[in-house]
Amino acid sequence: MSVPGWGLSTLRPSLLLGTDAPADAVLAAAALALRERRFAVEHAPGAAVLEGRRIQWSTLLTQALPGPVVVRVEAGPPGAAGSAVRVTVARGQNEFRAEGLVRDVVDDLVARVRGAGHRVEVGAWESSPREP
Repeated sequence: MSVPGWGLSTLRPSLLLGTDAPADAVLAAAALALRERRFAVEHAPGAAVLEGRRIQWSTLLTQALPGPVVVRVEAGPPGAAGSAVRVTVARGQNEFRAEGLVRDVVDDLVARVRGAGHRVEVGAWESSPREP
């Protein structure tokens, strides 16, 4: 399975996943998927949000300064069965190769959750508002 891209007109791309997996299991799978792609992951124990950050050094090939790609994963409350999980590219969606990288993270996340025997429904990318 491959998650489709978000396109140039999508600002702050956000994707909703519906699953019957517990929120903490989804966040653990997301952390593994991000770390596997060399994201530094910040996640407070018991929190329903984690954030992965990776500097795109390959951006130097385009003669621009590298910027971070920041991916936020928000799930329902920890311990809750069945949750809506939102994956948001909070920063760096236009960085060199960022779209493919984030799509790989989402594909890996979905595969890990399905591999654990849970169902996952994948929505489409949409623009999300900036956080206050």
